[in-house]
Amino acid sequence: MKLRWLAALTLWLCSLPAFAANTLSDEEVAQGWQLLFDGHSFAGWRNYSAEPGAPVEGWEIENGSLKMVRAVSEFRYALNFINPFVEHPLLDLMTEQTFENFELSIDWKISEGGNSGIFYLIPDDNEDLPWRLGVEMQVLDNKRHSDGAIRTHRAGDLYDLVSSSEDAALPVGEWNTARIRVEGSRLTHWLNDVKVVEIDRCSERWRKAVAQSKFTKRENYGMARRGHILLQDHGDLVWYRAIKLKPLPASDDELLCPSR
Repeated sequence: MKLRWLAALTLWLCSLPAFAANTLSDEEVAQGWQLLFDGHSFAGWRNYSAEPGAPVEGWEIENGSLKMVRAVSEFRYALNFINPFVEHPLLDLMTEQTFENFELSIDWKISEGGNSGIFYLIPDDNEDLPWRLGVEMQVLDNKRHSDGAIRTHRAGDLYDLVSSSEDAALPVGEWNTARIRVEGSRLTHWLNDVKVVEIDRCSERWRKAVAQSKFTKRENYGMARRGHILLQDHGDLVWYRAIKLKPLPASDDELLCPSR
């Protein structure tokens, strides 16, 4: 009986950090932070393109984190898009709410050789591939995934647009903390408290980055003022937790880039 009690106590103590991650401190509450994930349910989330209220597919809740469980090879992942018998080639997880100006904080942990992404400013879910709509902070095992050798495809990067100022990602199996700030046309990324990306979507630098990217043919790519936050299904195991958001004051300008 004593051993059983000690085992239960040990399990409970080990689970405390995971569940504590999905809480707000008194200071955070006073600052206006909101929890987007409660640590034990999919409340406020749904699969991309799914009907409201439909059961979430491809994800489960494990020790207070959102876990992508449909792990497939890169070949199988690509094959799903041309296989007519695969009903849902992507099982991305998206917030039901949309957000305009905000600061987002989120912890992520990637599997060995894994790839995922934190998308934001997804204006709607009418497109078959959400990455064609919103911008992405890359989540990656830089050392083992092939994208780790590609500038602008590494962890923390504004995917295919802006490379990180430095590699701030922690080793596979460790929790990384990402922060994304959207303030009008300005986008900023932090990874583990290091500012790694900063760009203005109204700048010539932005226009050149888009023109040289895979998004060059997408009209007004990344220019939405408001949108959903989305966690990517890239066919690899990945975990997310401590997902919280602080709304920032709305812009007075009717247009994102008034001077254009």
